[in-house]
Amino acid sequence: MSIGFLYPDRNIGGAQLLFARLAYSISNMYPDINVYYVDYDDGFSASWLRIKSANVQILTYSNEHKVQLPENLTLILPFDKRSVDICKSRLSIVDTKFIFWFIEPSLLLPFFYSTRLANVIGLPLTKFLTKVFFYKRFSSIGKLLIRSANNNGLVYMDGENTKIPMYYYNELEKDKYLLPVPIEAKEKREKTKSNHTINCAWVGRLAYQKRSALITILNDLDTLDNDTLSKIVFHIVGDGADYNLIKKVSEKIKFKIIFHGAMENGDLECFLRENIDLLFAMGTSALEGASLGIPTVLMDAITSTMSGTYKYKWVFNTINFTLGRRHPGPNNTMSIQDVMHPWIADRCIEDLSDKSFEYCKRHHLDNITHQLVTYARKCKNNINKSEFY
Repeated sequence: MSIGFLYPDRNIGGAQLLFARLAYSISNMYPDINVYYVDYDDGFSASWLRIKSANVQILTYSNEHKVQLPENLTLILPFDKRSVDICKSRLSIVDTKFIFWFIEPSLLLPFFYSTRLANVIGLPLTKFLTKVFFYKRFSSIGKLLIRSANNNGLVYMDGENTKIPMYYYNELEKDKYLLPVPIEAKEKREKTKSNHTINCAWVGRLAYQKRSALITILNDLDTLDNDTLSKIVFHIVGDGADYNLIKKVSEKIKFKIIFHGAMENGDLECFLRENIDLLFAMGTSALEGASLGIPTVLMDAITSTMSGTYKYKWVFNTINFTLGRRHPGPNNTMSIQDVMHPWIADRCIEDLSDKSFEYCKRHHLDNITHQLVTYARKCKNNINKSEFY
């Protein structure tokens, strides 16, 4: 059997690391499987896999020539417009089977409109306009997704990722397979809390999709009493286009804020393990902290600031593996005072640590690798180029 991954990109990111980790894990756990990765020769995943000395063959991607895939390859890729376009025009395929993976809730929208426009006008109107002005594309993508679901060729990272595809195409509701984001198993950290400082952190890009969540956290924390504010040190780990905006907001905040910029994965783990009492994050970043036993608040990908009204939740209270919703869900029940109470009262912190650590076991890389290989062995999703939209 041969399994391949497609995500050519020179930048570091969650998706790149996701696929690279899985390729590496399959090559270690299943020596009878040939593993391939389609990436630029100097791409992030290709470089990462070489550093790991992984038994993964890199299929070099470029804009000048097509990539020749091995025969009977099962290719795993995100269901997004760029990846599907690559399949249509940049790959030479022979009996290739495809597993499409929804790894971000709005990946379907750019096939028709920008994600920002959909956020402004709402999904009902977006769907209506899509069927009116892009009916042929709407129909062909629907056929592709439904066929893939029926042939073990469509998976979703979490419950939130099912919502838009199933809203657009009701037929998808009968075949739903969740394959959550994997993380490497780690040892639970042992750290004695200081009574003098509460080290909080945000880990994530400073960009449009996440800035509202971070601003909401900062503004809500700033409403706490002066004694608590004097103990808080808030560490911002990440960089992005909205750095200056976040920096301007931070200048009005009464507690201490430290900007650390982006960190490589190994450096990030060390920093969190040694320094952080409480983490705010979404997506894989939330798991990186919780897997160390750091109490972690799972944030939602809200598109506007909700200071004073946003309700928070611990990562272990999420459902269907969801690591960030478009809107707060029913499990969001805590005020910022509720979040901070264990540190203010100096109690129940170890219980939160244990629950965060135990939750992450369902995301452990070995478990997800096994699930993915089992699913790939059942995949019958052969697609010709003419069947793409």
